[in-house]
Parts: sequence; structure tokens; C-alpha cells
Amino acid sequence: CDYELIKLRSVSLEALGENEPGASISRCNTLRCYPAKVPELIQNCCDYLEKNALQTVGLFRVGVSKKRLKELKDQVNLNRSLTFDVSTNAHDIAGLIKEFLRELPEPLLTRDLCSPFLNIPSKLNPKDQSRALSYLIGLLPSSNRDTLYTLLKFLYHVSLNSQDRYSPDGKILIAGNKMDTANLAIVFAPTILMDGKAPVISSKDMSVAMSADQMEQGKTVLKMMIEQYKELFMVSKDLHNQVCFALNESDSTQLMRALAFKLQKGCG
Repeated sequence: CDYELIKLRSVSLEALGENEPGASISRCNTLRCYPAKVPELIQNCCDYLEKNALQTVGLFRVGVSKKRLKELKDQVNLNRSLTFDVSTNAHDIAGLIKEFLRELPEPLLTRDLCSPFLNIPSKLNPKDQSRALSYLIGLLPSSNRDTLYTLLKFLYHVSLNSQDRYSPDGKILIAGNKMDTANLAIVFAPTILMDGKAPVISSKDMSVAMSADQMEQGKTVLKMMIEQYKELFMVSKDLHNQVCFALNESDSTQLMRALAFKLQKGCG
């Protein structure tokens, strides 16, 4: 991986970090990317929670102190990464993910596209909503799109552990985390969505700019995106064949390269 920095344009995955030392996560430390263009901090935090905290009750809903968040930011800025050990608290890491997304100059779904995303529940019938979501996701800058996929996939896995699991005799074997897709959407909708007609503000102040109706639409949209993340990021067979045909016509070497990458990643 080249660990290229994401350029600040509409891509907007730069955390604001230049007001005061330690105030937020510095850009150069958080934007070293995996090949999929996901900020390393987001990837590492999701990986840690996936392995260690899927049963944590109230994950993403339990509050984290500002002091603790500042300590974590300082650690990232100093060491360019987080150290996960026995003292690591899952709620702190979850809070850091939300903080990172809140500090983006504009929402993860971008200011231009948030309004179309929000309008999907009220403007389209149910059978067309998934297709519209998929098209809008395709319009996102690649870094935003890759980060959204990583986040939605992880949140889906969190939701799978929301319910208690019982033994045949009715005893609780594993307590659920209580964070189903509806609860996760309530938490994240104000963070990654904002009406494109709202004043130019940071996503940190976005919940103030959204109306009650927009908040409700945002929760509906995000719940749908979490539950259908696989389908929303899937390329249709017809489009796949069209792309392969076009590549073969223009550059068969490029087609072979793309097919080899597909096989390597197991995307068949």
C-alpha cells in the first residue's frame, strides 16, 4: 500500500486537527490508508471491536468522557496508532470511531449527496429504494465509499449480536449487546448524514442543522443500509458483463489483471 493521503476536496476524510494540540486527531496520523482507502484508525478500531467486543452491551450508545477521548487522540497523534491491550475499553474505542466521523469537514456521505440519500424513503417506493441507494453509493468518492462499506459491514455484525441467546431450558447463555440495526441507525444517522442544503458546517454540529423529519429519514435510510450492505455494494451481473466486454475491447491485459484481482480477493 502506498498509504497515500486523501486529498481534501469532496472526498473529505481529513479529520480536523489544527485548532489546538491534542484537540483532534491529526491528519497525517489517521489518513494512512489500506489498499481499500479506509483510514487506518477506522480499520483498526473496527477490527478490535469485531474480535473483542461484539457482546458489549450498549456499544456505541454508552458515553465516553471527553478527557478519555482526548487521551486516545493524543496517543494516536504521538504513536501514529493505537495500542490495544488488557486495559482497552470497548466503549472508548467505539467513542473514538464516532469522534473521528464527527470531526470530518463534511459528512461521510458528502454534503452534496446527503439530501438525495435522505429523500429516498419519502420519494421512492420500497422496491426502488435499494437500487437508488446502490446508485448513490456508487457516486461517492472511493475513499468515502470504502470507509462506508467497512463501517456498515461492522455495524451489521454488531447487530447480529443484539439479542440474548438462550439454552434449550430457557437460560441466557450469551447476553445480547442490545444494539440492533434500529438502535445503531439512531446513533450513526446524525454523524454521517446531513442535508446538502444546510449551511457549510462541520459534521460535529450536523445534528443541529437537521430537522426532526430529516433525522427520521436518516435513521430509516441508515437502518436499510446496514441490513442490506452486501446487496448495496454488489455489482449487477449485467453491469459486470458490460465492464468486462468494454475492457476486453480496449485492453485485454487490463481485463486479465482485473479478473486475477477478483480471483485473488475471492469475490466470485
